[in-house]
Amino acid sequence: MQAPPPDLAARAALLMNPVTGEIVYAREPHLRLPPASTTKVLTAVVTLERLHPYSRVRVSPRAAGAVPSRIGLRAGEVASTQDLLYGLLLRSGNDAAETLAEAAGGSIEGFSGMMNAKAWEIGARSSHFANPHGLPNDTHYSTAYDLALIFRHAMRYPVFADIVRTRNAALRIESGHGPSGDWRMVPVRSTNRLLESYEGARGGKTGFTLKARRCFVGEVERGGIRLIVVVLNSPNSDTLWRDTQNLLDYGFS
Repeated sequence: MQAPPPDLAARAALLMNPVTGEIVYAREPHLRLPPASTTKVLTAVVTLERLHPYSRVRVSPRAAGAVPSRIGLRAGEVASTQDLLYGLLLRSGNDAAETLAEAAGGSIEGFSGMMNAKAWEIGARSSHFANPHGLPNDTHYSTAYDLALIFRHAMRYPVFADIVRTRNAALRIESGHGPSGDWRMVPVRSTNRLLESYEGARGGKTGFTLKARRCFVGEVERGGIRLIVVVLNSPNSDTLWRDTQNLLDYGFS
């Protein structure tokens, strides 16, 4: 007999079986809320459709000056798309998000249009994205259900799946001066606590702004069963991970 649904602090939450599409648990699944940096899952999807992982991308002054969090990119530097995706998905770098958006979409605005088109194609039709990083904007919102659909789609990309299950990485950032200019290594660490604390964790993405509060979308596999978990608008870091674990424990019970 399945345990009773957990008492959650989050405003919205969802458990989905990504194979069958079954909704195992839902709280306010279609409530539009700010998704914060869980946005970057869709940013990665659109990037992977437009850029080869080993293509080299130059950092613009605008991207280098992005609002934190950042991985510390400097204007004129060059990095591979794949390394920037590690910075985007592990460290949640807004400078990486803007660099990729400009390279893949020509501009932040153009890339945002691509994000909305892709979300609609995936079936995430209660969402609207105004930027590639999830910083506050009144026209930037999603739902627990839509984020589950987006994450399910993203996990079909081997590069994405490999990145989000990684705990630590080192990014090669070139100075951009000359064919073999100076370079530096930038260490990044995943913000996803499940990778260290929950057996079967396959990856995920956190998010935080003052308005969005704590957010998470990720996937876990146990006993041949996979579940995508979404938690939105949880009051603090402790409640976020407690909500996430309680939901998963319920889903696998």
